[in-house]
Amino acid sequence: MKTGSLFLTLVVTLALLVGLAAARDVPNVITVSSGDNNVCNLAGSYMNVDGNHIKIDFNGMFFTASSGETFYVTSDAVVHGSHGYTGIFEFSCDVINWSDNTKWCRDA
Repeated sequence: MKTGSLFLTLVVTLALLVGLAAARDVPNVITVSSGDNNVCNLAGSYMNVDGNHIKIDFNGMFFTASSGETFYVTSDAVVHGSHGYTGIFEFSCDVINWSDNTKWCRDA
């Protein structure tokens, strides 16, 4: 293999590795605002107070519910939904308390 080809192969390999590392580091967890710095993963299955089941997936940029709503999380660990409400995880990470006084409980 010529030196130029080897160099190009190394550059391409390095670029792929950096890209994979960057993709791996995309966060899908949020830090709960608590003294113990507990970490909660927003993605998962929940049940709301009406008994409806909600599945939250993460696409690398936004969290999306099975109902079509989208969510994002700010640096202060507040969940913002496209429905206009905000939510905060309880310390256990099993409950989200929404600003409309409803709750989502994580499905077991």
